[in-house]
Amino acid sequence: MKKCVYCGTELEDFQKVCPRCKEYQEDHKSTADMYKDAYDEFYRDFYAKMEKGEQSCNAFETEDYHEVHEKKRKKHKKRVHKKKRPKQSKPKGCGTRIALVVVLIWILQFAFIFLKNKDFVGGIKELFEDSKVTVEQAMDYYYGTNNKEQSFQKAYEILKEIKNDPKADYYMADILLYNRVITGESRANNIAEGKRFLKKAVSENDSQALLYLGYFHMNGDFNFKKDIKKSIQYFERCADRAPKAYFYLGYIYDNYDKYNELKKGKKFYKDLAFKNYEMGWAEDEPNCKSRIAYKFIYESKNKGTDYATGLQLFEESADAGVLFSMYHLGYIYYKGEVTGKDYEKARKYFKKVKLYTSDKETIRLVDKYLKDMEK
Repeated sequence: MKKCVYCGTELEDFQKVCPRCKEYQEDHKSTADMYKDAYDEFYRDFYAKMEKGEQSCNAFETEDYHEVHEKKRKKHKKRVHKKKRPKQSKPKGCGTRIALVVVLIWILQFAFIFLKNKDFVGGIKELFEDSKVTVEQAMDYYYGTNNKEQSFQKAYEILKEIKNDPKADYYMADILLYNRVITGESRANNIAEGKRFLKKAVSENDSQALLYLGYFHMNGDFNFKKDIKKSIQYFERCADRAPKAYFYLGYIYDNYDKYNELKKGKKFYKDLAFKNYEMGWAEDEPNCKSRIAYKFIYESKNKGTDYATGLQLFEESADAGVLFSMYHLGYIYYKGEVTGKDYEKARKYFKKVKLYTSDKETIRLVDKYLKDMEK
């Protein structure tokens, strides 16, 4: 039996080297070629320099020669053995798995809505609408509309999640200033936070916020400085979008003698008041209708036409919940000065007044009139 010349392994007759040693030789052949190429390159450089007189033959015996030779050998080795490795596909990480789970959940939600409502398009719309909190959703709880039970607390929780919306800021101010919810903070902190939300909404030119701020400056509510000139400015800024501002402007000019800042005279302010009431009336504002009705009945010279218009406006504004109109309609039918006495209508409006007011003097007068009608 033949044996491998390298390792002594027994071989077949036709073999000279065992497969393992043959594989080893093939793997190291490139290394031998590498050394040969390195030596050839060195000798070419060496003899070229000798011909030019730049190199001495004694350089073989110096350390510089060996250092240079070793550097070239290493450099050549690095160049020969540098191989491009195939790109490996990165394993799917945790983020990819989470994304797949989210997509799967959404698919299941779509399927559930489709099976439940039998309306796939409507189901998708409903899913996207529910995912975004809106002021309208908060208003459903604030006013108790769209089959929602009135809950200021729920409206407050929804509004807290809405950012950069002047309408949301206005309602947050309303809820906090009027203490409609329990926040866990002191009353002073709630007022301070409510004022902050109100000023933020005013900076965005929200009409309701401007109306509120004008009203607070008119009466000095919530520690706002009582300032009629500021109040008028805020009302004028929002009147075209919030018609009730015309009523407040008319009220200020109608009662000009209460405010030291207004000094132009009775006729000027009375005309200005009537002008603002008329503008509010054109916008169907019930408080302005009430004041126009009062002027038609008590201050007009054309008693026939203006009485009828005044009564109609009083009734329209009373139906809209204006206390001023309810009281005066009750009084008109009680006295009978314009239409003749009608105790049934007088009782109707006087009873409404008692439901809408907590003012003791107003209630005392209404009770007195009701007793007189029973005699």
